[in-house]
Amino acid sequence: MAASPVQGEWKQSRASSREGHPSSPESSLTWCLAHLSRPGSGAEQNGHGKVDSGGGRDLDKRSRVSQWRALVAIRTQHIKGDKAGIARFRTQGGLQPLLDLLKHPDCSRKTLDLALSILANCCTELETRIEVRKLDGINIVVEILKRNVALETVQNRAARALGNLAMDPESSALIHSAGGVPLLLLCVSLSSGPSSPTGAPPKDTCPKLECAQSAARALLYLSDTPSNRLSLLTQGTLSALAPLIAPEYPLGLRRAALKTLHELTRGCGVECAREVSRSGVLAQLGVMASGESGKPFEELALKTLANMCSQGCMRPLVGSLGVIQKFTEEVKRDPLKSGVFLKALCLCCKEAVNRAKVKESGGLEVLMGFLAAHQSHPLSRLAILACVDFVFDESAMEQLQELGLVPLLVTRLVELTRGEEQSVEKMDVSISSNLSPTELLPSSCFESFDFPPPEGCKKEEAAREQGLCSSSFLSLRSWLVSEGLISSEGDLLDSSGVEGEWGSLQIPASSSPQTSSPNPDVLSSLKNTSPFNPTASSSSKKAAQPSPRLLFVLIKNH
Repeated sequence: MAASPVQGEWKQSRASSREGHPSSPESSLTWCLAHLSRPGSGAEQNGHGKVDSGGGRDLDKRSRVSQWRALVAIRTQHIKGDKAGIARFRTQGGLQPLLDLLKHPDCSRKTLDLALSILANCCTELETRIEVRKLDGINIVVEILKRNVALETVQNRAARALGNLAMDPESSALIHSAGGVPLLLLCVSLSSGPSSPTGAPPKDTCPKLECAQSAARALLYLSDTPSNRLSLLTQGTLSALAPLIAPEYPLGLRRAALKTLHELTRGCGVECAREVSRSGVLAQLGVMASGESGKPFEELALKTLANMCSQGCMRPLVGSLGVIQKFTEEVKRDPLKSGVFLKALCLCCKEAVNRAKVKESGGLEVLMGFLAAHQSHPLSRLAILACVDFVFDESAMEQLQELGLVPLLVTRLVELTRGEEQSVEKMDVSISSNLSPTELLPSSCFESFDFPPPEGCKKEEAAREQGLCSSSFLSLRSWLVSEGLISSEGDLLDSSGVEGEWGSLQIPASSSPQTSSPNPDVLSSLKNTSPFNPTASSSSKKAAQPSPRLLFVLIKNH
């Protein structure tokens, strides 16, 4: 079969390059840009607007050949290598004719493929991304995705271009508003159907899978803000990506899908928890976190599961996967580099089913070791609250006392009473870059909750909880208010329905009834009677220590 003129000219051009002819016109970027702007298809029109059936057709054919040669040269010679070639292409005005070519409705598939490949490579440079955005390049690429749904190679390169553009927050917002997300999800769904159990595994070079990988990567960069993550979740992104982490898919696609799932679950909210539940992705993440899928996936899967611990309804499910032991190991290995795992470990203390796993995995020792070494860390409050969750577990409280909880709590109380500001300890780069302050300590961290009830039911639920309080508990709560140890009766509402243990609180008679802050003299006496002497015997320490439950109440009040 004879080669087409375009293909023949391209092969001749490549042969000339191999032979090293310095005089080939393609070696000049100026020549390439001049021929890039010529029409890529369609007959040339004469001055009267009529088609010249003879010479015009030949001229159009020569123009297409020259345009193809220019595109090949730009791709293989002028923008290849370092960013200097891309910058030169941009500064000499190459982006506008390239985008004009992409806008042409009759642009052939091969030309689209090559032009999009050039655009995607150029968009690895920041200044180019800015200029493409100014030239309305995002809408142009989104329109190409709309027009070429059935062409995987074009979809792949368009998705790669959008992924590179989405690295900038401004471009990410524009892609969202231009309707790029549903089109990228369509690219993902091309390969996310159920695979045959007897069929051969998909090949790495399959165009559909390459397209899905480029789209998954683009969705990763489009998950850059909480509002964008919520938008992606409500459009079904998590459910679309979940099947792609299965072992029968290529490593590159699995890694891209897992990275995006990890980003989508950052600051996991109610909608995220719903999508996780619907997608059935937890079991596969558990397998990956166990290390059965290999090291590259283990840490990322574990971090994804740790993200989900922000939602109370997810924690028992996450704990059932056997990952609490791994959270503990990660924090023990390096507390300052394991903020996401420490937070997850603390939150897993809120449910009884997970508290048992925390104790079995050595989590109490890890929490106490962290509190002793990093009292000014932003997560230290969460670690103290994790200890509070064990307040009705006698064996856990004894273990915490033996590990030195009381001296730590008294020291914290003394600092709080003196009004000393806690200086935020300098965190490792891996924490500060991966976790924002709101993600380190979102307000939802301090309560165990499932999907919140409708707004109208909240007062009704609060009244029902109030009615469940026992009389002894209500009496104790009122007495704590009168003694100034809590500021309002609502402060202890989280403990409603529980009596007996709180009745054993030994409240000092000398505490001030007029203030909501503990009396500094009381705290001083507590500190003096605490077992700071390491040589004291175990029995004398227990006898001398104030009740940890009392200290928890005092700290909670602050």
